Amino acid sequence: PAPLGVAAEGLTERQRAVVAELATGASNAEIAERLGISVKTVEKHLHQIMGRLEVSTRVGILRHAMAPALPNL
Repeated sequence: PAPLGVAAEGLTERQRAVVAELATGASNAEIAERLGISVKTVEKHLHQIMGRLEVSTRVGILRHAMAPALPNL
């Protein structure tokens, strides 16, 4: 999985694992299988991640959670 960006620092370890799997293009069912959790739990994690990152789509999660930290100017 791709490394997570600075926005992911506010997520739990499990939420970061869901984002990492999401970044591979995995469906909710595939994420659930890979992490050993139910699809409903994946959906709950995605909903909570969207709330924390203030986005409303899976693409929004990736854009925010995968964004690198801005360099110090």
